[in-house]
Amino acid sequence: MNRFKTTTNLNVRSGPGVGYNRLETLSPGRIVEEVGIEEWCPIAMGSGAVGWVSRKYLALVPEILPKPGQITGEMLLQQAEKHLGQKYILGANVDLNDPNWTGPWDCAEMVTYDAKWVTGVIYGALQPNSADPEPWTGQWYNDMKAGRVIQVPLEQAIRTPGAILLRYDKQYQHIVFSDGLEGTVEARGAAYGVVRHNAYGRGFQYGIFIPGIVYKET
Repeated sequence: MNRFKTTTNLNVRSGPGVGYNRLETLSPGRIVEEVGIEEWCPIAMGSGAVGWVSRKYLALVPEILPKPGQITGEMLLQQAEKHLGQKYILGANVDLNDPNWTGPWDCAEMVTYDAKWVTGVIYGALQPNSADPEPWTGQWYNDMKAGRVIQVPLEQAIRTPGAILLRYDKQYQHIVFSDGLEGTVEARGAAYGVVRHNAYGRGFQYGIFIPGIVYKET
């Protein structure tokens, strides 16, 4: 299946031409599948309806296949899914060196732990080279701003298995894995433990990719 991405803000219209009503606007970098080769191309919208976009504002996305031994976003998601059903404690002190740790978790400790066991690198920790690295949601934000991890558009991260979704503001801080299907895998809270949940409507602001991982949008 061919995949294209938008090269600018792109209007989706109800028919093949600028005279038709605008249904929505796609942001730059949005992935569109199987749009055909005509000047105006039909695309499937999230509601199940069909919209039309101008072909000249789309670029073909070459398929990137992981090489043998290469780490993928799906591998990171699978690592996180091992913890489903395990307990949550705010500020849990997770042993990042224990490959068989089964909880308790908090959100940042779990994301740092899983990233470490997939990539071999400790991200999102205040003291990554110490015996007690101290994972913290705020340090994931700091790593993102410093370029140690890669900031990507939130919508892209929501569509990408194994990407990270981050909320970091004065009211609330939280970090989770995206399942690529508008859902999450996360250490949610003491009343929930590690669960699947929704990505939308929860105030996430940032998408994050970890360097060296091959990610593929759904």
